[in-house]
Amino acid sequence: MKTVEQCTHINILSSLYAVAVVVHGQEVTRLEAVDPEDDPLIYGITGEEAMKFFRVEQDGRVWLGLPLDREIKSEMQVEFTVRDSFELVTGTVNIQIGDVNDNAPTFHGQPYTVQIPELSLLCALRFI
Repeated sequence: MKTVEQCTHINILSSLYAVAVVVHGQEVTRLEAVDPEDDPLIYGITGEEAMKFFRVEQDGRVWLGLPLDREIKSEMQVEFTVRDSFELVTGTVNIQIGDVNDNAPTFHGQPYTVQIPELSLLCALRFI
């Protein structure tokens, strides 16, 4: 068994990601870390808001668990963790929230009436 003094650092291969998220249930990214001693690594997530929306599998895959709405928030900074039996390392992921057409257009004052005189120019329309 190794002592703390013998343990070298866990290296997170990339500590900052920019990821576009559109649909809940979608895989967002995959966290990658390397432990020089080849100890098993455990991935996690910190923060109440982040834990509400995201989940992390033990292989480092990050999933969106609940829908996000770009009209409410366009990006989130989420802090993920990776640890072995001796050390805890954190890294920040910048999550860019993609937009989907989830709000259908609304039209007021319907029906619309248009009068086009027979000899009108193509661009000369009048709306009543």
